Amino acid sequence: MKPETLELMPTGSAVTRTEPQAVAAPNLPADAVALIARAIDSKADVATMKEMLAMRRELMAESAKRAFDASMADFQAECPIIKKERAGAKNAYRYAPLDAVVLQVRDLVRKHGFSFSITAEVEPGWVKAICTITHCQGHSFPSEFKVPVDNKNPMMSDPQRYGGAITFAKRYAFANGFGILTTDE
Repeated sequence: MKPETLELMPTGSAVTRTEPQAVAAPNLPADAVALIARAIDSKADVATMKEMLAMRRELMAESAKRAFDASMADFQAECPIIKKERAGAKNAYRYAPLDAVVLQVRDLVRKHGFSFSITAEVEPGWVKAICTITHCQGHSFPSEFKVPVDNKNPMMSDPQRYGGAITFAKRYAFANGFGILTTDE
């Protein structure tokens, strides 16, 4: 019995180019579905089907990453530099609280197809915030920021120390993930 073959490109076809050309990203879901349908019609074996589905996943992931990167570049081009308006301990420094930063950029985040979630991990003496930025095309990027818990302030309880460190880490994980800059002036 002769094994079935799947012809993806007609034999004998040639492509010649005299100058570089921009290639548009294919409509991956439709192309992949058509390719898989063609494989089914040609009675491709299970191993071939698995390979095709894996290839489809890879192509879709690459396309989603390109869309993420393009949207992030557009977001960063429009994102304002955030002014540090809140005074820190004893007016020794200024900072932009996370809620103020999010308020200033949330419409841009949405406009460029992003959403985000922020989680925290706690271990003795340390906290880590993870801001996961997700694009509407499916690609996600985790931005992590880990900080030690300040145990020098006698005015704070342990839960307050950990809470303050988590808030600090969340702010930096968010700003770093989106490439947001802050300024005193």
